[in-house]
Amino acid sequence: MKEEGMVFVLPLRICLLAILIVGLMSFIGCGDGDGGGSSTIGAGNVQAIKITEVMFIPSTGAEWVELYNASNGQMIDLSLAEIHNIKGDVFQIPFGTPEIPPGGYALILFGEETTSINSSNVDDNCTVLRIATPSDNVFDDSSDSCTFYSPDGSAIDFVAWGDYGHSGHYISNVETYGGDGPVNEGESIGIHPDEYQKSRPTAWVIYLPSQISQGEKNPVPAPKPIVPFDGTNLADAQVSFAWTDWYINTQDFYLEVDDDAYFRSPDISVLADGTPYHATTALPSGTYHWRLRSRTKSLEESPWSNVYTFTIAAPTRSRLVKENDLNMEAMLQRKDTSWLCPGCSKDDTKHPWDKPHAFEKKSQCQHCKAYCGRACVAMVNKKFNGELSQDRISFWMFASQLDPAAQLGHGKGFNGFNVRDSLKLALVGAPECPLKAYSFDDVVKYIDQGCPIIGAIEKEPGQNNGHVVVIDGYEDYEDPAEDRIHVLQPYTEEEERVKNTETQIDQMWIIPENSQGIKEEDPEQNSDTDELKDFEEKRIYNTDPSKPDTDEDGLSDYIEVYAWVWGKGVKARRPINGWNIWNKPNYDDDPYKDGEEDFNKNGNVDPGECDPFVAEKPLKVTLEVAGADGGSPTAELNSQQSRPIGSTGSSAGYFSKEVSFLWCGVLEVGTNSITITALKSGSNDLYDDIQIRNIKILDQDNNKTLLEVASPFHLGDNTVASIYEEWEEGQWHDPNPPSFWAALDGVRIIIKFDWTGYQFE
Repeated sequence: MKEEGMVFVLPLRICLLAILIVGLMSFIGCGDGDGGGSSTIGAGNVQAIKITEVMFIPSTGAEWVELYNASNGQMIDLSLAEIHNIKGDVFQIPFGTPEIPPGGYALILFGEETTSINSSNVDDNCTVLRIATPSDNVFDDSSDSCTFYSPDGSAIDFVAWGDYGHSGHYISNVETYGGDGPVNEGESIGIHPDEYQKSRPTAWVIYLPSQISQGEKNPVPAPKPIVPFDGTNLADAQVSFAWTDWYINTQDFYLEVDDDAYFRSPDISVLADGTPYHATTALPSGTYHWRLRSRTKSLEESPWSNVYTFTIAAPTRSRLVKENDLNMEAMLQRKDTSWLCPGCSKDDTKHPWDKPHAFEKKSQCQHCKAYCGRACVAMVNKKFNGELSQDRISFWMFASQLDPAAQLGHGKGFNGFNVRDSLKLALVGAPECPLKAYSFDDVVKYIDQGCPIIGAIEKEPGQNNGHVVVIDGYEDYEDPAEDRIHVLQPYTEEEERVKNTETQIDQMWIIPENSQGIKEEDPEQNSDTDELKDFEEKRIYNTDPSKPDTDEDGLSDYIEVYAWVWGKGVKARRPINGWNIWNKPNYDDDPYKDGEEDFNKNGNVDPGECDPFVAEKPLKVTLEVAGADGGSPTAELNSQQSRPIGSTGSSAGYFSKEVSFLWCGVLEVGTNSITITALKSGSNDLYDDIQIRNIKILDQDNNKTLLEVASPFHLGDNTVASIYEEWEEGQWHDPNPPSFWAALDGVRIIIKFDWTGYQFE
């Protein structure tokens, strides 16, 4: 009988494998995510826990989540931490869970009856937690998310899959031409092993069943063969091979082709730098098998891919009756301007957020994988002497979105209406481009009229996918089985000769032969000295293209956009709406302009700086004051902003006083000093004799005490003789006798203290 909260410790090989069986109480339900626990529970820094692999469509057994301790030498206690799905269901890790060592893993298995895992798949450094749930289906197969929360309710790490509605770490679980998905039964999603210490949306990949690694470091993901399709028959003996890869730190690929299924003596064995690879030698007729694996820049190899098979039959060409080619120029689908895309990476040199993406023979990033429709419309526009960037075409379709990443259609492909509407906008007079069912006879008819064609590839059953290409020519043979169409492939920027009997095109837009292309303003035009281009300043960010700093706050328009998207500050930035921050010189309404808070103008809150997007609370200086005649001191911080602290209002006893400083521009990284000075009294130009003690400086933003001095000081310029004279004449009103004042500290004291600044993640 299963008991609630029982803990069993069992040996596994030479390690300690802790298996924790938890009853239904571990399923908290649709909660608010407060964790029900305290942030003091647990050893080490739970912030260092990363989700490294998720199985949400198991072919057998339980759904599971793999966690990794990425800390530098800390044991981490997961007690009362939580796993959430997108519905808000909460699965709490019970108190007493064994600590996870640095570099170690925790494997969390969910289900009504979680089955045992194969011990050969578990590393020595793994703790297995079994959490019973009301249902085996914790995560939705098509679209969901997995979030890890600390015991105090803070979201630490997450991954999402499904539609583009998720931000951050993300797998597109749909079949698109060059896309990520779908994730099939028995496959998992995981972080690429070279990305464990990073947090980038592009770090997540799909693993085949043969590559899954429960409780171990994830392998380099294998490439996926595409062309030749598995089981296809080819007439050409010189074969071209194409594949997909995640291109994370990838250097090159090993490609093997053999008529032996065991690859004992490959006919082709090459090291290719990318896809596609065109064989330089012809293969004899027969059946062949091909596979490949990738190699990273650190020379780590992936497992071999799945094996595909193809057959070469000797060509038997009939007579070519006629052919025609419009000789259009192929374009690679890609981000092709310097406009800012907040959805792209700021650190990726090939696919950055602020530059055109690299000209590669494959669309390598989440942004460009969706750009086939834009590229095809741009090809048609250029055919008719127009000039349009793909980013401009994208903006036409998505300008109504609030988020600038969405306005460039980051990760979002065109549907049929987008293709139709963008063709109208790309051609003078908005001509109708009728949509017809595909037929080879119509291809011949319209190409002969000088009409280019955009062809839509048939969607996979049950998938909301799509890919479009341009048809600009044909070859008509006596034998219809040999008829070919000329396809401009935006995915590879090449022209392909595709047999009519093998094409997957099912619909096509016909572009009128006498069309004229629209010419746009130069997308790179920049009238000022910031890095924002005129078009996006006028259309996206509503800034002045003639002024590098529209709101004159000391930060350039570009830096303000950067700061809002990528800059490090004291709180998360980039809401869906709220993109007009660069038109307000003091966004947070504190006493400093934004540029005065960001001293080095780099968009980050560096040590000693304030956050332009957060109104800082002041430094608070507190002390207790007693004055012989009700005197009061002044306080100066780093010789700036002298502030009176105020009279005690009485000559007897200590009274608490405080004064505030805005620390931005005053507090310094390194050595600081506070000066307390007795206040001059009356017209005799003397300093009142006062007593102060319990001096504190508090940083209210971070709730830290920067300075604390409890011992008393005696300030003033009266002599001991004059004090005794007042005493003898009955004019001495201080409750302390004159001996208390025998050793004055002088008119002022200076106390030095160090501050290291705050590094904001």
